[in-house]
Amino acid sequence: MSKTKTAKYSPSSIVYIRHGESMYNKLKKDIEESPVYKKFRELDDAEWGKILKLVNSKKIGEAMIVILKEEYPSEKLKALAYDVIKEFPSKGSSFETEITKTGRDQALKTGMGMRAEGYELPDVIYVSPYKRTKQTLEYLIKGWPELGKVKVVEYVRLREQEHGIQDIFNNARLAHVFMPKEALFKAIESGYAFRYSNGESLLDVINRHSDFFKHLYRKYIGKKVMVIGHHLGLLSILAIIQNWDREKFLYEDENNTPINAGVSIFEPKDIKNISGKMALKEYNKKFY
Repeated sequence: MSKTKTAKYSPSSIVYIRHGESMYNKLKKDIEESPVYKKFRELDDAEWGKILKLVNSKKIGEAMIVILKEEYPSEKLKALAYDVIKEFPSKGSSFETEITKTGRDQALKTGMGMRAEGYELPDVIYVSPYKRTKQTLEYLIKGWPELGKVKVVEYVRLREQEHGIQDIFNNARLAHVFMPKEALFKAIESGYAFRYSNGESLLDVINRHSDFFKHLYRKYIGKKVMVIGHHLGLLSILAIIQNWDREKFLYEDENNTPINAGVSIFEPKDIKNISGKMALKEYNKKFY
């Protein structure tokens, strides 16, 4: 990898690495494959689908009446939801979610691959305060030992979106069943401006990362920065740099979720450009 030129108005580079596969990532896959969940999802598609049809037709009042009259969810749907919760109980705080054996291997191989390809050592490493990001950094260092000598800053604004009370359900559909009014509001807001109870909206996450970006421009002009964060953190930075609107952000989140331990690189558009604008140079590179 060629050496980064020194920028005068921005960081010289920002290398963003999403955490390795977490226990929650694995849990989502396991839930989707569960026969009980498949039965639940099929019935929920039918029942919640009727409400979404009303929302899409701008018949919000009618959708609200269905929920207020407790026609959604049906007793059968709630019974199936109970079965799913029994099979997949909550594992606790999102802050404490660890990476899996696969996630450790992903991070290790990513560190080894970056070292082998001659990536430059950063001047500073920023890491989200979550356990899964800190463990990812630990295994990156095992694969790239020189990283262990770099200054590390744990930065609270890099945390993943906080889903509030929904975290106790492990699954958005299950949360819909037991919090249907909140689910209706989320459907109306398209999940972008909607803020979870005791949690955040996607806009909140973008705004946090905008503040982080400004922080880097104040403190690390001309420096190489590495960030160990989350998938919405990376999408937020892309949204800031490329000026995404709501539809673009939601589309990318739905269709182009960054891979675990994927490496993305941002560099100045033009070293001499006084605006200091950054551009995406590499996205989602996989080393495992």
